[in-house]
Amino acid sequence: MEQKQAMYEDPESELRFTREGLRSAEPDVQKRVMRHWFYANYEDPAQRTPYEGGYIYIWGGPYHAKDELEAEFCEYVSADVIDDLVGELAGECSEWAPVPQESDYDDYYFDAIESTSKWRKKFLESTKRLSQLLQLRVRGHLQEHLIRLIYVSVVTALEAYLSEAFVNMLFAKRHCVRRFVERNSELANRGLTLGSIFTRSEKLNEEIREYLSSKTWHNLKRTQDFYREAFGIEFPRLQVLPGAILIRHDIVHRDGRSKSGKRIRLTKTDVKSLIDEAKALVEHIDTEVRRVKRGRIKA
Repeated sequence: MEQKQAMYEDPESELRFTREGLRSAEPDVQKRVMRHWFYANYEDPAQRTPYEGGYIYIWGGPYHAKDELEAEFCEYVSADVIDDLVGELAGECSEWAPVPQESDYDDYYFDAIESTSKWRKKFLESTKRLSQLLQLRVRGHLQEHLIRLIYVSVVTALEAYLSEAFVNMLFAKRHCVRRFVERNSELANRGLTLGSIFTRSEKLNEEIREYLSSKTWHNLKRTQDFYREAFGIEFPRLQVLPGAILIRHDIVHRDGRSKSGKRIRLTKTDVKSLIDEAKALVEHIDTEVRRVKRGRIKA
């Protein structure tokens, strides 16, 4: 099959050139064509490349303008014209990232899904072990104590899933970070002076991580807000978990007594119901995460 010939566009005249046609063009035209081609394929990493103490070139790079322009045009455009354009581009950026293609986003999206499912697997393994512990028979008040410990551990396992899955998914998708910052009132309303805008931008992910690490993820209302703000994911209606969070607090902080001092009594059936609803929530989130496509998040 005959290979399709490469074509290059002059954005000013809208004329298109083959490589051979570009050879005979005026130097100014050659520069415009090469610049147009370069911008179509490379960008300042500040545009979309993740930053964590330095740029993380997830789509390849960093690239240098001289290397890329020479590789594409050296046989058809003189070295002087290429070097002239390289000097102009160097004033904009010294290292470049490739412009990501839609397939790149898709690959990265599926990587994020796979990693998010890892936390689901971890949660399910935890609840499986807790269910096995629930089958143990111990004597007297130790049975009651064991049930309370298992009950608390279920909530803890869910909290770990909710936080780890959220953070992993959030930072895997740059547009979700922006959506979350813009919709979360605590982050959106933080003060910003013009003089600090670049420093804050460079350390944005770090600032968000610190914010998220300060939150308690068993606060289901706030956690639901986080998932809605970042991904448009709504939680299903929960019957057991809201009350279980309060019981967990009383077990951990009041030695298993309510505010009135009444001893909290739990049964194996209570633990099983909690595990079932926690698992249902995790499965729901995992399913919804798979529906979160680039640019197709629920409003």
